[in-house]
This record gives sequence, C-alpha cells and structure tokens, in this order.
Amino acid sequence: MLFKYTDRILREAAPAKDAAKRIEDEFKDREASIQRLERELRDQRANLDRDGTTIPESDRSARERDIETRARDLDRLRRQVAEDLKSRQFDEMNRIKERLDTLLTKLAREQGYDLILQDGVFVGKSVDITDVVIKALGTQ
Repeated sequence: MLFKYTDRILREAAPAKDAAKRIEDEFKDREASIQRLERELRDQRANLDRDGTTIPESDRSARERDIETRARDLDRLRRQVAEDLKSRQFDEMNRIKERLDTLLTKLAREQGYDLILQDGVFVGKSVDITDVVIKALGTQ
C-alpha cells in the first residue's frame, strides 16, 4: 500500500491544522508588535522627511541615527521571530510525524499490509491510502 503525499497529510490532517492554529495564536502578539514598530518607524521617517530641512543639522543627524538604530533592532526582531516560528513549526511537525509513524505501523498490522511507501513514481488509486491516513490521524 502507498500513501503518496506526506506533505498533504501534514497540511490536511486535523492534528496539523490544530498545530498551525496553535502556532498562529502563539505568534499573533509578536506579529502585531512588529507591525506596530514598523508603523512607528515609517511615521518617524515621514516626520524626518517633512521636518528635515527646518530643524538644525545636529537634531536631524540624531533623529537619523535613532531611526537607523530602530530599523536594525526591528530587523533583528523580525529575524528572531522568524527563527522562533520555524523552530515551533519544526517541533510540531516532528510530533505529528511521530504520531504518523505509529499510526502507519498500526494500520499496516491491522490491514495486513506488508509494505507502506511514502512516495512512488506511479500510484494507482487502488493502493493510495492517503485519505485513510488523514482520517485516521485525525481520530487518533
């Protein structure tokens, strides 16, 4: 037997959807914070562009340095959030893959399969058990 789309299972199975929702909720506040900081930075740049010719050179330079520092901090924050997000997604997918391996072993024993492959060059509908695996993973 064959289930041909591991990535499909990891997208469509209930545990994968639940994990994606948990991660989205977990990172929602951090993403909102980044968006708020981006707006503040844009506003500061716009104010400097508007007022830049009317303020003393020393004030303009100080504001430019402050904006550059904030932009670097924002870039670092974006990278950190992206790394944390990737790590969380990896952890969740590993948990799901462990459940999937257990499920496939159980399914093979119960259904009398001698072999279950994850991918193949050609797969006929009669041997594709992807839908069965997605359903079973959701009820496990």
